[in-house]
Amino acid sequence: MRSGGSGSFVLATLAAISSCFLASSTAATQRRRRRQIDRRAGGAPPGHFEIVVYVSLDTDQTTTTVTTTTLLRSSPAAIAAYVVSPTTIAILVHHPKQESVARLIQCVEDALLELNLGGSAMEPPCLHQLFPIFRTDSHPPSVSTAMIEEGMLEACESYLRKRSGNDLHIIELAAAADDGNKIRPPPPLRPFPVAGIAIPVLGHAYLSLMGSYSIPQYNIAANLFPPSGKYAYGATARLKKSFPGIKGLTNNGDDDNSRLTELVDDLRAGDSKARQRADHSDVIAAGFPPKTVFHPDAEEFVTLTANAEVVRELLARREDFPKLWNRPNQLNLQRFTENGLFTSSENSEDWKTAHALLPRAFNELRIRQYASTIIRKTGVFIEQWTAQLVRALHDIEEGGTGDGTGNASFYIDNVPEFLTAMTADAIVECSFGLDLKNVERIGAGEPAHDFVRLFRFGMGYCSGLLNPASEYGIKSMIPFSGYDADRLECAFRAAKRELEGMVEDMVESARASTDDAAKHSVMASMFNDRASATGKRVRLRGIFGHVMNLMIAGHETTAATLGFTMQLIAEHPIVEARCLEEARRVLNGKTTLDAKDIPKLTYIEQTFREALRLYSPVVELTRDVAHDTILAGHRVFQGERVSVLTRALHTNPEYWGGEFGDPLSFNPDRFHPDAVAARHPNAYHPWGFGSRACIGSQFALFEAKSFLALMLVHFKWIGKPGYRLMPAYEKGTAS
Repeated sequence: MRSGGSGSFVLATLAAISSCFLASSTAATQRRRRRQIDRRAGGAPPGHFEIVVYVSLDTDQTTTTVTTTTLLRSSPAAIAAYVVSPTTIAILVHHPKQESVARLIQCVEDALLELNLGGSAMEPPCLHQLFPIFRTDSHPPSVSTAMIEEGMLEACESYLRKRSGNDLHIIELAAAADDGNKIRPPPPLRPFPVAGIAIPVLGHAYLSLMGSYSIPQYNIAANLFPPSGKYAYGATARLKKSFPGIKGLTNNGDDDNSRLTELVDDLRAGDSKARQRADHSDVIAAGFPPKTVFHPDAEEFVTLTANAEVVRELLARREDFPKLWNRPNQLNLQRFTENGLFTSSENSEDWKTAHALLPRAFNELRIRQYASTIIRKTGVFIEQWTAQLVRALHDIEEGGTGDGTGNASFYIDNVPEFLTAMTADAIVECSFGLDLKNVERIGAGEPAHDFVRLFRFGMGYCSGLLNPASEYGIKSMIPFSGYDADRLECAFRAAKRELEGMVEDMVESARASTDDAAKHSVMASMFNDRASATGKRVRLRGIFGHVMNLMIAGHETTAATLGFTMQLIAEHPIVEARCLEEARRVLNGKTTLDAKDIPKLTYIEQTFREALRLYSPVVELTRDVAHDTILAGHRVFQGERVSVLTRALHTNPEYWGGEFGDPLSFNPDRFHPDAVAARHPNAYHPWGFGSRACIGSQFALFEAKSFLALMLVHFKWIGKPGYRLMPAYEKGTAS
């Protein structure tokens, strides 16, 4: 991290740059917010009432077993209970619209019984009546003296719709055993805190620049959620987004869906200016009802968390917080990856079909079938590095010095290229039956197979990491030279067409093959099997997207983490010695591994998992708010994005400090089974979580463990003097 003085200078400079926009941008923003709030439609969930019931406790019941957030199991309708004050809890209920008020009261009483307030010897409060809570802009909140009766929930919802769009579309009720005259209305639900000063126009973007990392999320994690645990705004906070691009997306006052539809059409047409607008915007739309107008907070803020309890709630409430692939920058990437398993919303038919089919290809039985291919690919890798070692020995014999001690040694500067070549070869051959022989190509000094080369170009271009300056250099700065964004767009389209042709060849090869392995390949499963969830097969046009998604998840992430692991092992001799001892013990004199050996490599797995904790290639896990609701006791509006920063979650000292010391230190014992059992179950999510968890995680672990074990018995890794491990993205890949 930079020094405090440097950070202050950056902040002051950004403030000075933006000050000239302050008056006009603030006024325009306020006008826009008022218009959008007045027009806001939606927010309420379909099919049920979103209700929060406040229950006041006696003073002797304050020793409640309710935590800040307690997820409930007593009824499908009662979702969670939140502590809002020492004597008040709030119970969130999804109440079906066809159910009676009596059923609602019973649901709340069941929830209180489950909460076991004050201990098992105490009876929970007996509730007979619920009273509406009214909030207005001009008067203090009040509790109605008329209790809720049949038909009144509809009236409450209608009241909310007519009220200011600035209100959360949740019905608030106060519970009581008698009349509501003595009930004091609770304070309104608050949003998560905003993380300090937001600079006009730039918002909180400066937090992504203040730090030593090139990946913005790492700098944000270091600034908001430092490993010291001194979180100035808590473990969950909101950041204001920067505004460039929003103005360009406005379409004569149309709603957000219309603006996004226009943008998507332009993107698909290859409009380079639309790409730029998408890269710098964060408008929401897809996955929500047509003509939805969102609260400005949903557009202007993003909620970031390092809290495992928030992750637990997101997991438990999947329908309230779905994974949507709907932001312009995501849709820009989708131009290349299509509607694949990773780059699609979970409410799309393509995702539902693929999610029911593709995980079958990576279950334990299939991975054992892939074992020989994975281990053979590691053997090829070892052969290539051994050839370089032989050349180093020859250099010594010819009068060279080797490493200066008479021992043969060699530097490999292109380790990421070797690793991505190996993991790409493994996933492509196991999934599609095609041997790309990339490791051999890299070892011979040849370029990678066109399939990998074109894939990396497409990923880099659509993720915004490639641009005319990076590809054409100074020529891109010469007017009318032709080395511009349009030229790069044409190159992208040509690359994608060529890749599509390769995937079509894979499909035809799998169809024509009589080989038993090919009949059970991922490719064969996609065009032969039907999904149990939808009864459909994968669309022929959709196969390309799933292949690209498997390339992203199947080789980029594993290769990057293997590189981090190798460097960390080289820097920690004790860890290296323990890994080497385990590898030799499991091999027991053999020259290679068998599938049954891999589960025995427990410490090597701990080492890989620890590297994955520190340097997770997936830097954030996002969910969208499906409708106005409560999360961890705070209000969230429909369309808001909640992002779990993996770097922050994985270095939160509440879960990773203690006996293990600094959360940024490398210590594989953090993943000893006893340590894992004692830790919060949602403190570690490098593979994603819930229905969007990586389907290939077991494949990656098998590949990583076999690779590390065999490499360790053949080579000793020595890091370059003065080298500092630093995560980065290079041309669409993690490294």
